[in-house]
Amino acid sequence: MAGKNYANRKTVDKRPESDYYPTPKSLVWELSKLGILERSEPIIDPACGENAIVDALLEYGYVAEGDDLRKGRDFLSNNYNGKYTQAVMNPPFSLFDQFIMKAKNEFPLFASIIKVNFFGAKGRNTNGVWKGLKEVHVFNRMVDYRTPMRDDGLYYTGVLVAGWGIWDRNWTEDYWETRIMDVDQYAKLGSWKE
Repeated sequence: MAGKNYANRKTVDKRPESDYYPTPKSLVWELSKLGILERSEPIIDPACGENAIVDALLEYGYVAEGDDLRKGRDFLSNNYNGKYTQAVMNPPFSLFDQFIMKAKNEFPLFASIIKVNFFGAKGRNTNGVWKGLKEVHVFNRMVDYRTPMRDDGLYYTGVLVAGWGIWDRNWTEDYWETRIMDVDQYAKLGSWKE
């Protein structure tokens, strides 16, 4: 059930089940290089789909697990009760606000794929979605999330400007730091052809 950039363009009956679009492993590899995740603490991906994020974290030596609605666990209606202190996710964009608000209650630190144009929505400025957002790492290439899962991390280029948002419960400032994340070396498949 990972990040859903095409949900807005397709009718519900034309979307993959659970708005499933896999996360290229390379994006997780680059997140891992930031050093913000604790290797000694288990990480959960509450919208794991086919475990792309979990598998990439395991490759980097993290302890990681995945849950998903298709595995019988609905993140929005269940609680982890402090079992995890960190999460990495690419939630369905149609449920982005709900996932972020729930994650803020569940995990002291988490990273989520985020569409940059989400910052232009007035409601998110007033409903608290951005509270605790400490960092935004915008990908320097647009990722087409329809790219099938690949072990080499390569992806098709698309039209969605996105990146990693990092929420930290201890961050109390009313701003976040923004950086560019270089993912160009993985944008080798050209444009998606239907």
